[in-house]
Amino acid sequence: MSTIYNNLLDLNRQSLKNKIDKLDKYLDNYPASDLIQILSNSVERDKRIISDFTADEVILHSVKRDKTIRKIRYLTPKGVARYLLEGDIFSYENACYIFNVPIVNKQHILWHGQLMKCLYTDVNDTDVNDTDVNDTDTVTGKDNSVDLSKDKVCKLIFQVKPLLKWLFEKRKSIKMLGDNAYQMDLYDVVVNMAEINNEKLEYFKQFKLD
Repeated sequence: MSTIYNNLLDLNRQSLKNKIDKLDKYLDNYPASDLIQILSNSVERDKRIISDFTADEVILHSVKRDKTIRKIRYLTPKGVARYLLEGDIFSYENACYIFNVPIVNKQHILWHGQLMKCLYTDVNDTDVNDTDVNDTDTVTGKDNSVDLSKDKVCKLIFQVKPLLKWLFEKRKSIKMLGDNAYQMDLYDVVVNMAEINNEKLEYFKQFKLD
Protein backbone atom coordinates (compact mmCIF):
# COMPACT_ATOMS: atom_id res chain seq x y z
CA MET A 1 0.00 0.00 0.00
CA SER A 2 2.85 2.36 0.90
CA THR A 3 4.55 1.73 -2.46
CA ILE A 4 1.31 2.42 -4.37
CA TYR A 5 0.75 5.62 -2.40
CA ASN A 6 4.30 6.82 -3.03
CA ASN A 7 3.98 6.07 -6.73
CA LEU A 8 0.75 8.06 -6.94
CA LEU A 9 2.38 10.89 -5.01
CA ASP A 10 5.29 10.93 -7.45
CA LEU A 11 2.93 10.91 -10.44
CA ASN A 12 0.87 13.78 -9.05
CA ARG A 13 3.99 15.77 -8.26
CA GLN A 14 5.48 15.17 -11.70
CA SER A 15 2.21 16.12 -13.39
CA LEU A 16 2.12 19.38 -11.42
CA LYS A 17 5.77 20.07 -12.20
CA ASN A 18 5.17 19.53 -15.92
CA LYS A 19 2.40 22.14 -15.90
CA ILE A 20 4.58 24.63 -14.02
CA ASP A 21 7.55 24.01 -16.34
CA LYS A 22 5.43 25.05 -19.33
CA LEU A 23 4.86 28.53 -17.92
CA ASP A 24 6.55 31.46 -19.64
CA LYS A 25 9.06 32.41 -16.96
CA TYR A 26 11.01 35.64 -16.84
CA LEU A 27 14.39 34.80 -15.32
CA ASP A 28 13.45 33.07 -12.03
CA ASN A 29 10.03 34.72 -11.88
CA TYR A 30 6.68 33.10 -12.67
CA PRO A 31 3.64 34.75 -14.30
CA ALA A 32 1.38 35.24 -11.30
CA SER A 33 -2.00 34.72 -12.94
CA ASP A 34 -0.91 31.58 -14.81
CA LEU A 35 0.71 30.05 -11.74
CA ILE A 36 -2.40 30.75 -9.65
CA GLN A 37 -4.56 29.06 -12.30
CA ILE A 38 -2.48 25.91 -11.85
CA LEU A 39 -2.14 25.87 -8.06
CA SER A 40 -5.21 27.52 -6.59
CA ASN A 41 -8.49 26.19 -5.25
CA SER A 42 -9.78 29.79 -5.18
CA VAL A 43 -8.38 31.56 -8.21
CA GLU A 44 -10.09 34.94 -7.84
CA ARG A 45 -9.39 35.07 -4.12
CA ASP A 46 -5.70 34.29 -4.64
CA LYS A 47 -5.39 36.89 -7.41
CA ARG A 48 -6.63 39.47 -4.91
CA ILE A 49 -4.25 38.54 -2.09
CA ILE A 50 -1.11 39.04 -4.19
CA SER A 51 -2.17 42.68 -4.66
CA ASP A 52 -0.78 43.24 -1.17
CA PHE A 53 2.59 41.66 -1.95
CA THR A 54 5.67 43.89 -1.78
CA ALA A 55 7.84 45.09 -4.67
CA ASP A 56 10.36 42.31 -4.09
CA GLU A 57 7.57 39.70 -4.18
CA VAL A 58 5.68 40.86 -7.31
CA ILE A 59 7.21 42.60 -10.32
CA LEU A 60 5.78 43.90 -13.60
CA HIS A 61 7.26 42.71 -16.87
CA SER A 62 6.23 43.54 -20.45
CA VAL A 63 5.34 40.57 -22.64
CA LYS A 64 3.74 40.16 -26.05
CA ARG A 65 0.39 38.44 -25.89
CA ASP A 66 -2.34 38.40 -28.54
CA LYS A 67 -0.17 40.65 -30.75
CA THR A 68 -0.07 43.37 -28.09
CA ILE A 69 2.51 44.34 -25.50
CA ARG A 70 1.16 43.97 -22.01
CA LYS A 71 2.60 44.40 -18.55
CA ILE A 72 1.80 41.43 -16.38
CA ARG A 73 2.60 40.52 -12.81
CA TYR A 74 5.33 38.03 -12.04
CA LEU A 75 5.96 36.34 -8.70
CA THR A 76 9.59 36.42 -7.62
CA PRO A 77 11.01 33.44 -5.68
CA LYS A 78 10.17 35.35 -2.50
CA GLY A 79 6.68 36.01 -3.82
CA VAL A 80 6.16 32.35 -4.69
CA ALA A 81 7.15 31.35 -1.15
CA ARG A 82 4.69 33.81 0.34
CA TYR A 83 1.94 32.76 -2.05
CA LEU A 84 2.36 29.10 -1.15
CA LEU A 85 1.96 30.07 2.50
CA GLU A 86 -1.02 32.40 2.14
CA GLY A 87 -2.77 31.03 -0.93
CA ASP A 88 -5.47 28.37 -1.10
CA ILE A 89 -3.23 25.72 -2.62
CA PHE A 90 -4.83 22.41 -3.66
CA SER A 91 -1.55 20.46 -3.65
CA TYR A 92 0.42 22.37 -1.06
CA GLU A 93 3.11 19.84 -0.16
CA ASN A 94 3.84 18.99 -3.79
CA ALA A 95 4.08 22.68 -4.67
CA CYS A 96 6.50 23.28 -1.79
CA TYR A 97 8.62 20.36 -2.96
CA ILE A 98 8.76 21.68 -6.52
CA PHE A 99 9.72 25.21 -5.45
CA ASN A 100 12.01 24.02 -2.63
CA VAL A 101 9.97 25.90 -0.03
CA PRO A 102 9.75 24.59 3.58
CA ILE A 103 6.43 22.92 4.39
CA VAL A 104 4.69 24.47 7.38
CA ASN A 105 1.50 23.58 9.24
CA LYS A 106 -0.87 26.17 7.81
CA GLN A 107 -3.54 25.21 10.35
CA HIS A 108 -1.17 26.17 13.18
CA ILE A 109 -0.43 29.50 11.53
CA LEU A 110 -4.17 30.20 11.40
CA TRP A 111 -4.58 29.19 15.04
CA HIS A 112 -1.65 31.36 16.09
CA GLY A 113 -3.35 34.41 14.62
CA GLN A 114 -6.65 33.52 16.28
CA LEU A 115 -5.00 33.08 19.68
CA MET A 116 -3.20 36.39 19.31
CA LYS A 117 -6.64 38.01 19.13
CA CYS A 118 -7.62 36.28 22.39
CA LEU A 119 -4.64 37.67 24.31
CA TYR A 120 -5.30 40.11 27.15
CA THR A 121 -2.95 43.00 26.41
CA ASP A 122 -3.55 45.55 29.18
CA VAL A 123 -0.55 44.71 31.35
CA ASN A 124 -1.36 47.52 33.77
CA ASP A 125 -4.71 46.01 34.66
CA THR A 126 -4.74 43.61 37.58
CA ASP A 127 -8.15 42.13 36.76
CA VAL A 128 -6.83 38.60 36.50
CA ASN A 129 -8.16 35.72 38.52
CA ASP A 130 -5.19 34.79 40.69
CA THR A 131 -6.78 33.14 43.71
CA ASP A 132 -7.36 29.48 44.43
CA VAL A 133 -10.73 28.09 43.42
CA ASN A 134 -12.17 26.15 46.31
CA ASP A 135 -13.48 22.87 44.93
CA THR A 136 -13.33 20.35 47.77
CA ASP A 137 -15.29 17.19 47.20
CA THR A 138 -17.91 17.11 49.97
CA VAL A 139 -18.03 13.29 49.89
CA THR A 140 -14.35 12.30 49.76
CA GLY A 141 -12.88 15.44 51.25
CA LYS A 142 -10.37 15.52 48.38
CA ASP A 143 -9.08 18.97 47.47
CA ASN A 144 -9.79 19.49 43.77
CA SER A 145 -9.10 23.22 43.84
CA VAL A 146 -7.23 24.84 40.99
CA ASP A 147 -4.28 27.00 42.01
CA LEU A 148 -4.67 30.19 40.02
CA SER A 149 -1.73 31.97 41.65
CA LYS A 150 1.27 29.79 40.81
CA ASP A 151 4.14 30.69 38.51
CA LYS A 152 2.72 33.92 37.17
CA VAL A 153 5.99 35.47 36.03
CA CYS A 154 6.22 35.87 32.23
CA LYS A 155 3.00 33.95 31.65
CA LEU A 156 0.52 34.93 28.97
CA ILE A 157 -2.92 36.22 29.94
CA PHE A 158 -5.98 35.46 27.82
CA GLN A 159 -9.49 36.83 27.61
CA VAL A 160 -11.56 33.94 28.88
CA LYS A 161 -14.74 34.23 26.80
CA PRO A 162 -13.18 34.33 23.31
CA LEU A 163 -10.58 31.76 24.29
CA LEU A 164 -13.21 29.27 25.48
CA LYS A 165 -15.26 29.84 22.34
CA TRP A 166 -12.14 29.08 20.29
CA LEU A 167 -11.38 25.90 22.23
CA PHE A 168 -14.92 24.52 22.39
CA GLU A 169 -16.06 26.00 19.05
CA LYS A 170 -19.18 27.31 20.75
CA ARG A 171 -20.02 29.67 23.61
CA LYS A 172 -18.79 28.36 26.92
CA SER A 173 -18.83 29.85 30.42
CA ILE A 174 -16.57 28.89 33.34
CA LYS A 175 -17.21 31.36 36.14
CA MET A 176 -14.20 30.32 38.25
CA LEU A 177 -11.86 31.74 35.60
CA GLY A 178 -13.26 35.28 35.65
CA ASP A 179 -12.80 37.59 32.66
CA ASN A 180 -9.05 37.05 32.17
CA ALA A 181 -6.78 34.18 33.17
CA TYR A 182 -3.25 32.88 32.78
CA GLN A 183 -2.49 30.39 30.05
CA MET A 184 -1.75 27.34 32.15
CA ASP A 185 -4.55 28.11 34.59
CA LEU A 186 -6.95 27.95 31.67
CA TYR A 187 -5.38 24.74 30.48
CA ASP A 188 -5.57 23.09 33.91
CA VAL A 189 -9.26 23.92 34.22
CA VAL A 190 -10.41 22.72 30.79
CA VAL A 191 -8.01 19.86 30.06
CA ASN A 192 -10.42 17.07 31.05
CA MET A 193 -13.65 18.68 29.88
CA ALA A 194 -15.83 17.01 27.27
CA GLU A 195 -16.58 18.52 23.86
CA ILE A 196 -13.25 20.35 23.69
CA ASN A 197 -11.16 20.29 20.52
CA ASN A 198 -8.16 18.33 21.81
CA GLU A 199 -5.91 19.28 18.91
CA LYS A 200 -6.56 22.96 19.60
CA LEU A 201 -6.04 22.37 23.32
CA GLU A 202 -2.62 20.84 22.76
CA TYR A 203 -1.63 23.71 20.48
CA PHE A 204 -2.87 26.22 23.07
CA LYS A 205 -0.75 24.52 25.74
CA GLN A 206 2.41 25.02 23.65
CA PHE A 207 1.45 28.48 22.36
CA LYS A 208 4.14 31.19 22.50
CA LEU A 209 4.38 34.69 21.09
CA ASP A 210 7.36 33.91 18.86
